[in-house]
Amino acid sequence: MEKPVKPDEIDLDDTGEVMLLDMLARVELVEHVPRLIPAIGAKWIAVLARNIGRPVRIVLSRAKQRRSSPQNRYLWGVVYSDLLEGMRAQATEADMEPPFATAEDVHLWAKWRFLRVKRVLPGGEIEEVAGSTRCNGERFGDYVSQLSAWGAARHIYVRQPHEDRIAI
Repeated sequence: MEKPVKPDEIDLDDTGEVMLLDMLARVELVEHVPRLIPAIGAKWIAVLARNIGRPVRIVLSRAKQRRSSPQNRYLWGVVYSDLLEGMRAQATEADMEPPFATAEDVHLWAKWRFLRVKRVLPGGEIEEVAGSTRCNGERFGDYVSQLSAWGAARHIYVRQPHEDRIAI
């Protein structure tokens, strides 16, 4: 019986060796015909060359935009920092210990609070925490909005990207 090939893998040879093929490309019209234009040509050519005369399976999916480096800097340098400083100030005012000592502490708490996902498995339901690095641009924006709203509900102001020359 043939081993099933996952949609994001290519069978490289008759031995069943499978290689994960995750390369970006774009579709363009060339002489009125849609063509797949690889972003990393040499890698594509190497895979194709190893598979001349062999059947291959290629699955197309729309690339999801991941969060950018400026978005990451905004999250760590502004959002987490503003939340941490706001909680510290409130704790000091109430003569209490701040709930978090570092931005990393805020990050770990925020992931658990806002990025937790429930999965249903045959053996039951589990909860896992997705990392913010896996957020696409839209999900990342939602995450930052949730953090800002959480802070606002507690009278902690989180600066917006357009303030203080912050670019995302």
